[in-house]
Amino acid sequence: MYTSSTSMLMGYWLIINHVTVTVFMSVLVFLLLLTYF
Repeated sequence: MYTSSTSMLMGYWLIINHVTVTVFMSVLVFLLLLTYF
């Protein structure tokens, strides 16, 4: 029970981390495009 809940929390953290990085990178690219064009 404890290990499964821990792995589930780890999975949620990885998903949230991945989404945050993806959003951050897309915003960074958008700002770069704005400065260039």
